[in-house]
Parts: sequence; structure tokens; C-alpha cells
Amino acid sequence: MTSERSCVVWIYLPGGAGAVPCGALTVDQAGRSTTAEFTYGARYLAREDAIALDPVHLPLKAASFKADRLFGAIRDAAPDSWGRTVLELRHAALQYNEFGELPELEYLLKSSGDRIGALAFTAGTGTPPALPTRIAMAGLADAIHAVETGRAVTQAQGDLLTGSLGGARPKSSYQDPHASMILKFGRHDDRFDQVRAEKAMLDMAAACGFEVPSREFVQVDGTTALGIHRFDRERIKGQHYPRHYLSAKTLLGQYGETEVGSYPAFADELRRWSDQPAKDCHELFGRMLFSIATGNRDDHAKNHGALHVAGTTFRLAPAFDLVPMPQVSTTYRQAMIVGLQGQESNLANALSAVQHFMLNDDDAKAIARRVSEVVASWRKFFADAGVSEADMTFVQACFDVGRITL
Repeated sequence: MTSERSCVVWIYLPGGAGAVPCGALTVDQAGRSTTAEFTYGARYLAREDAIALDPVHLPLKAASFKADRLFGAIRDAAPDSWGRTVLELRHAALQYNEFGELPELEYLLKSSGDRIGALAFTAGTGTPPALPTRIAMAGLADAIHAVETGRAVTQAQGDLLTGSLGGARPKSSYQDPHASMILKFGRHDDRFDQVRAEKAMLDMAAACGFEVPSREFVQVDGTTALGIHRFDRERIKGQHYPRHYLSAKTLLGQYGETEVGSYPAFADELRRWSDQPAKDCHELFGRMLFSIATGNRDDHAKNHGALHVAGTTFRLAPAFDLVPMPQVSTTYRQAMIVGLQGQESNLANALSAVQHFMLNDDDAKAIARRVSEVVASWRKFFADAGVSEADMTFVQACFDVGRITL
């Protein structure tokens, strides 16, 4: 089945002035083969406050950009596996391809205004999807459980699940006049309490001096969820206003799901685009060591990103999705390249690429010592987050400061 469709791309510009149309996107799909074309609108290019969707691969100029996949900046705004599942359940009557999937543009158009970042999509030039003012919580846990266990989803449950968010694990948005959060839930088949473990990991990262989102446990229908206050929203005039966000995967120009990201290469992009390059590169190096020492092997390029600041400048986004990942093998490897020895999880490998992070060996080792001192007390952070002794025993092999010690 072949389909070609177009849509209008909108962007919420800095300052809270509302969304403006910035260009046109055309997606041509034949099975799982996708080509895309994007063109900025002339009126948008004439704006003094216009910003590029992606300064690397979609620079702000009058041109027709083409790709053999969905553009990274667009893909960052699209739902991932969890969100796609939700949308497929909510829109079962739509036409699916031979793989049981909707056309890529449908996932963008059916998503709501609570998606990641500052982009929005409409089939015509009317108005962009309204920003949510309040998203309900009652009944949400049961709706989440219905989706992740494959049960039928009622219309009322479907209305609670926006399907706009990335990632593979169960989640939903929550918003009221005072807070805008992503609620993260456990799965029925989790081998340990990942909700409490993630809270502990974020608390530990904060103790290392890294920037992390505000977070809290939230009770939803008797279920404990982790509420992550959104760093891609800023409060302006009483409204939770979207902020432009790009993943490291996009800045690195990676499109395929099997491509391996690179910490040193992402640091190079931060040196190029950050308004505080040294600070961001130093923090990225520390986060890399933190993931090595805590067994967080899910540190792929979509789990890092940058927030727009002004013009063409960005800043390293707060750390997120930090979870220990137990394994049988005693050899740990990161999801991204660490240094000259590829993905090997050790300090020597990290030090081999230290120049990319605007560090010398002594300063890099000082960061390693700081991270080690915090991670050595990991059990206290996990206990404070309410993780059980049994779960701590299950994940304990993940924590090894020896990996970041020479």
C-alpha cells in the first residue's frame, strides 16, 4: 500500500506568543519505506523570531529538504512504541498497512498537544491542536493497565490516553494549572520496581550535581506512579508553554533504529550549538560515568537531548530515563560509544575521548571521583525511595564504582 500525504507543521516560538505555521511536510510511504520532504514557509522565514526546526539538518533557509526517512526533528515529536499502541487502540477504524501500522503522518496528526517539544501538526492551515489546560487522572491507571496487558480499551479510557509521548514504557501526561508532568507507571511483568528505582536514580544523579527534572511519587487510583515535571514546558502567563527540543539522535543525524550513538560525537554537537558548551560537555561526561557505574545501559541517543535557548543555540536537557538494567553477563557495555574502545563501560575508555568533552585527564578523574562517592551510597537512595530489600538485591550487580576507577 502506497500513500502520500501532506500536513502543516507548526511551532511554538519562545516567549509564549502562540503557535505559528512554519512549513509543509510531505510523507510518501510504501510499506515500511518512507520518504519525506519539508519546506519552510516564506512568511515564516521572514519572521525575525523564526528558529530552525533542526539547525544541523533543517537549517533556516528557502530550500526543499528531502530525506529517505522521517526527519529527526519531526520524529522527535512523534510517539514511540507506547504512544503508537495507544493511538492504534483509539483509532482502530482507520486504514492500516500490511504490517498493522498506520501511515507515519497519521501518528503525527492523531497525537495531541501534549507531545514532546514545541511542534504541532495539522492536515490544513486552520489552527494547531489546542494546548491542554487540564488532563484528568481518575481512571488513568486502569486505562494504562488495559493497554499494556492487551485488554480492550473503552472510549472513556481512550480519552484519557493521549498517545503523544515517546518511549516504550507505560506513561501518560498529567496537567493542571499548577503542574505539567509525565506520569510513568510500572509494567505487570517488571522484574523489580522500576518506578521507585528510577526515582532513586534521579535523586542520585541530582546528588552528583547533574541537572534532573523535579520529580515526585503520585498516587493514581491506588497505583504509585513517578511524576516527572516536564522540562520541555515553561510556565508563561499561567500556561504551560512548549519548548523546542531535539534528541541527541537527531543532532547526530541518525535515523535507523540500529544505529549506535556516540557520547563524544554528541559532545562535539554541544560544543557547536550550546550557549554554555564547557558546562554542558562536562556534565555529559559525568552522566556517561554515572550510567557506567550504575548499570544504566539504556543510555541510547534518544535518551539524551538539547533544549532550545535562543536563535541557533541550545543547552543540554536535564537527565531522564535513568534505570539500572541487570544482566547475566559480567561485561557491561553502554548503548552509546564511550571512547576509542567503543561501548566498553570503563573509565579508561571514557578518558580516551576526554578532549571531546573540553576536559583534561585530571578534571575528568575528579568528576569520576565525585560520581563514585555518590554511587557508593546507592542503597541509601534506593531505600529512601522505598525500594524493597529484595529488589535492591536483584539490581545490586549493576552498581560498581570500580568501572569508573583506574
